This record gives sequence, C-alpha cells and structure tokens, in this order.
Amino acid sequence: MVGSGRRLLDHPSAPTGLRLVHHDATANGLLLLEYEHVGAAPVAEYEGVTAFV
Repeated sequence: MVGSGRRLLDHPSAPTGLRLVHHDATANGLLLLEYEHVGAAPVAEYEGVTAFV
C-alpha cells in the first residue's frame, strides 16, 4: 500500500479503507491476513500514543 514495488490496488496513492475479514497464524508464527476494500479511508486527527499514557 505504501512505498514502491508491486502494486496491490489500482490507485495505491489514494487513501484506501480496508477491513480485516479473515486471519490465521501458521505453526511458525507467520500471520495470514485477508482484507477487503471498504471505500475511502476515514480521515481524523490523531493524538498519538501519548494520549494513552
């Protein structure tokens, strides 16, 4: 989604909303994550981690 390399979506520079639809882990700890596109990504202010400390 970010950076260079092979593109996953048609317009990777546009904010893209994703929703996790399935997850699994292998015996070696590799995570297999499946997402679906849900439209534009929500935009909001972010206070960062310091808001929770």
